[in-house]
Amino acid sequence: MKNKLNLNKIVNQVKDLHRIAKENSWVPYYDAQLDEFYFSPKVIDKKYTMQAIGDEFLVYVDQNSNLGGVYINYFNNNLSSHDPKFKPFKRIFAKHQKINSENKTLLLNTIEAALLETIATPKFNLA
Repeated sequence: MKNKLNLNKIVNQVKDLHRIAKENSWVPYYDAQLDEFYFSPKVIDKKYTMQAIGDEFLVYVDQNSNLGGVYINYFNNNLSSHDPKFKPFKRIFAKHQKINSENKTLLLNTIEAALLETIATPKFNLA
């Protein structure tokens, strides 16, 4: 990505994640075989690249710092094992349950809070 990412714009979008997810038809998807979690459109536009947000999260962003989705690698074996906020989802995904609208909202709230918490840490910066 040639342009420097706009952290303030990303933060504002994270705070508005519910609207962005709804308007762009983001769906939660967990791949148990790869232990990868996506909250994004079913097909991610090629204009988006992945940008690390701390150790746990990656976001899809375009050159104008627009969010296109969220990705978490090693969701069950890492994040939901050590972060109490994500433990309820480990059980849902382990049972291969469909994520209902209540759990979807809770998951999006949890992702939003975790991203904002990560960005707020003093050592955080976008590479």
